[in-house]
Amino acid sequence: MKLRLGMSPISWSNDDLPQLGGETSLQTCLVETREAGFTGTETGGKFPKDAAALSAVLGAHDLALSQAGILAHLLITALKGAGLHR
Repeated sequence: MKLRLGMSPISWSNDDLPQLGGETSLQTCLVETREAGFTGTETGGKFPKDAAALSAVLGAHDLALSQAGILAHLLITALKGAGLHR
């Protein structure tokens, strides 16, 4: 099974503190996401809100929509259940 990884756009632009990366375009974020080897991204303030527009933008960069926070929670829960997490 091939593992696919997504990331959060906060690495490029912070929605809570716009002065941190506010000048970084969505295009730059998406291009660099693929260059870094990620196959998915969460959304952020610079992403289209319309589902069709979002799908088109992500598809143009060969990216999928992902949700890292939920996955991390599921992983930690599974590890705890297996006795592998403290």
